[in-house]
Amino acid sequence: MTRVGVVGLGIMGRRIATTLANAGMAVTAFDLSQDAMDRARDAELQLESSLADLAAQSDVVLLSLPTPAVVLDVVGQIQSTGHPVVVLDTSTIDPDTARACRDIWLRPAWTTPTARYWAAPRPWGSGQCQWADP
Repeated sequence: MTRVGVVGLGIMGRRIATTLANAGMAVTAFDLSQDAMDRARDAELQLESSLADLAAQSDVVLLSLPTPAVVLDVVGQIQSTGHPVVVLDTSTIDPDTARACRDIWLRPAWTTPTARYWAAPRPWGSGQCQWADP
């Protein structure tokens, strides 16, 4: 079974993680915000204590992050762990940030052919997601 890690447990990320877990997928989650981690724990999600631990235990890492700066930082941290994961980025970012993340991912030191970065950004933010609670 594919192991999915979700980074960013705000409005959208927590809903994505909950939906995947309820569908029977192996999901772990992480957020720097203790409040977001508490809400995820209340939703009975399996949590990791660090981004590095989440990357190490995942085949796919799904990002749902609030700003381009946070996305760039997280992508750099995941890439630096050396774990061969696929990153699916659903964060609130612009095309230039998506390209910068791709460039981080394609650094020459990264030679694992199974590692990929895919961007599917939400440039409008989470406002359109607030009506649904899984």
